[in-house]
Amino acid sequence: MFDINFKAMIYVKFGLPRLFHQLMKEEQSIEENSHQEISDYYLRQCELYVNICTLQLVTTIFPTYFYILVNILQFPLDAENFMYEMWIPFPVQWKVLAIFKIVICQYGIFMNTAVRSALQSLMMFITSQLWILQVNIRNVFSEFSEEAAREELGKLIRKHQFLIGFVEKVNDSVKYILLLEYLLDSINMAAAMLQIATASSVTEMTFTLVYFILLLTQLVILAWSANEINTQSVEVSNAIYQSNWMDQNKSIKTTLLIMLIRAQKPLGLTIGPFRFMNLEASLMTMKASYTYSRVMTETYA
Repeated sequence: MFDINFKAMIYVKFGLPRLFHQLMKEEQSIEENSHQEISDYYLRQCELYVNICTLQLVTTIFPTYFYILVNILQFPLDAENFMYEMWIPFPVQWKVLAIFKIVICQYGIFMNTAVRSALQSLMMFITSQLWILQVNIRNVFSEFSEEAAREELGKLIRKHQFLIGFVEKVNDSVKYILLLEYLLDSINMAAAMLQIATASSVTEMTFTLVYFILLLTQLVILAWSANEINTQSVEVSNAIYQSNWMDQNKSIKTTLLIMLIRAQKPLGLTIGPFRFMNLEASLMTMKASYTYSRVMTETYA
């Protein structure tokens, strides 16, 4: 609950909802684009986004309802420590309290999916825009006349600058969320590993294993999506080289060279002020989790 509400507050404080207005404007221009390759690619990205959000929802639902089931099996509904230990400063029937605790779980399911899908949509949008930019750069000199190509190239440069600024805005909004994610995932996965190793029943071990899969799935999806931004931003320089730049005049070649040099500096989301969030960072998280779990296992033993 702390994790979910902290993310929501950070989103609002740093104006993340405003970025979606820019996203929708850019998406409208994609829908109006007559380039079949770009339209097909964007539709595939949208389908992928829906599948990822569905996976996040399913992997959140399973451990949540497993948690409710485990508590129902272990404690009667009228027990004070059923699901959550809570202090209520006024008399309340145990049925009402039990229902309230179960409702809290539903809030967790949808809010966890919502805060993750919001960031996921921004990351996949950035990746898509960088890929579309590459297609347009490769084709700019073959689809337009010399004068029109010069004008179109100016638009592509402005689009590249827009994406650089957009990634920086998103990163400023979420870098401390990613830092919190990195720390909490390391601790939670370590605690899950410890609980699996010391579980006293099959039910407890199964629940912890399901919860561990949820944490691992969320970490891999986040790291993969952030890694794609990094990869596609560097691929822009390859797209410039693959264009018909050698047949252009000196002015255009100089412009392309400047754009190529800038494109070689990767874009991405960072874990706080430290390093890029990517697949390597997710491996570091898992290694840290394993180290923590071994230390805790030794202490427990």
